[in-house]
Amino acid sequence: MAATLTWKILHTKRDLSSGKISEVAWELKGVDSDDNTNTHETTGTTVTDGDVTTAYADLKESDVIKWVKDDLGSTKVSELEAEATSGVIQNLGVPW
Repeated sequence: MAATLTWKILHTKRDLSSGKISEVAWELKGVDSDDNTNTHETTGTTVTDGDVTTAYADLKESDVIKWVKDDLGSTKVSELEAEATSGVIQNLGVPW
């Protein structure tokens, strides 16, 4: 069984006058790629300085995911991804 990992931005908080994003709510989801029945999710909030060189309307989710990963650091990203993969493989969850 292999796990498919997906990073997703749930929402952002920004300063309306500058367009600068100050907070990002994110999710890392691991899904059993064999049958999609086992999942493991981790969520968090990252405070960021944002990138005001890119207009808010022109931002892509991939840009913001990169900010989150940069803020967390490669060691923490690896730990979270390993945890999500392990959670899927170990069939963590509840029966309801």
